[in-house]
Amino acid sequence: MKKHLFIFLSISLISLWISCSDNNSDMAIESVAQTHWKGSYQNAGKTHDIILVFTGIKNGYFIFGEDSKKEDSFSYKKEDKILHLSCIQTDLLNGNWWIYKLTQKELVISQDPYDENNNKTLNLKRIY
Repeated sequence: MKKHLFIFLSISLISLWISCSDNNSDMAIESVAQTHWKGSYQNAGKTHDIILVFTGIKNGYFIFGEDSKKEDSFSYKKEDKILHLSCIQTDLLNGNWWIYKLTQKELVISQDPYDENNNKTLNLKRIY
């Protein structure tokens, strides 16, 4: 009886240890708060460098362009598959962005995905 109990507890602990492992870096995340992303901003066939930093649960800032030509703060709200951004000084990122991918390592969002002339897409990799 003790042997069976020992085997059962051993298997349970090993299963728990494996399920709690953090090896799955593509796991979806719910919050972007306190994360730092770098990648590309695509609009009308043109691609630019961009950095997004979500400093808290409602605010952040971005740096846009190869020479850091534009920098602005923004507020944001995430609701299901929508990320609503509202910039303070510019309208570069204003509006609703559809979340296509949000994992530990990658964030892909798009605005006006069905409008070929006004489709904006951010392809970002997490750096912090």
